[in-house]
Amino acid sequence: YTSQVLRILSDFGVRATFFPIGINIERAPEMIAEMERERHTIGNHSYDHQTFIFRSRNFIEMELRRTEEAIIKAGGKKPTLFRFPHGFKSFRAIQIIKEMGYKIISWNIMPGDWLGLMSDEIVDYIIKNTKDGDIILLHDGHDTRPDPDRTQTVKALPHIIEGLLDRGFSLKCLGEVLNGRENE
Repeated sequence: YTSQVLRILSDFGVRATFFPIGINIERAPEMIAEMERERHTIGNHSYDHQTFIFRSRNFIEMELRRTEEAIIKAGGKKPTLFRFPHGFKSFRAIQIIKEMGYKIISWNIMPGDWLGLMSDEIVDYIIKNTKDGDIILLHDGHDTRPDPDRTQTVKALPHIIEGLLDRGFSLKCLGEVLNGRENE
């Protein structure tokens, strides 16, 4: 579904931030090169989407390094942004990840698109709840399953973009917002 998401974003001239999982990058490395070509921001989301709660320093560092290596091998740059698997954080993990040079990113708007919602439910939730500065979390894949169904997310995306633009929002990737020129 990533290629469909990228095509829709390109059609609208919108850039986004992707947090791919390392194991999925290895399955489809060409997506990283396409994200780079389209100047999207690419962050790190761990290698295999296990939570970082009660994990050793070695485990956390290995998860991030393996994903960094996969991104770079696939044609991307070393990421500087990190999003926790499942959003589950611990003070210790935050400290380790920051020591590795990452900025930790979360989200404000999560419509639960991975739960099997219909596209109109996803669109309605986002359009009704988004405010200036919000970060919207959508999924083009999930966890480590090779074949998640993201049909409804893909179907919703053009309507989300149109709806937010109609409401006067400016849609930006985190690279544009955080340091203005990341991935350019």
